[in-house]
Amino acid sequence: MEFGFVSGKKVAPIYLMVKDTEADGMHARLRVQADTGEGLKSYTWRKASGEGDVTKATTDLTDTSGVEAVRIQVCRYDGDTQKYCTWSHWIDNPIRTS
Repeated sequence: MEFGFVSGKKVAPIYLMVKDTEADGMHARLRVQADTGEGLKSYTWRKASGEGDVTKATTDLTDTSGVEAVRIQVCRYDGDTQKYCTWSHWIDNPIRTS
């Protein structure tokens, strides 16, 4: 993962990659979460299904209330049922507005 902080309200680009490493019938999902002036916000899930499947994405996020920090949430799913998750550490926005 890599984050580019453009301002106190915008993070771009955000480079993401998720890989499913298990042949267990479940799949991996990843999403960005942001600590904003309005609390925790979660963004679009990215999904990799099947052992060895990789999904890469480049995205950005803007929040008018400000982006204090961002992190990544990664979860294992069985169908649409979330089984367990882990989170990266928070990356502080060096250009934050507050």
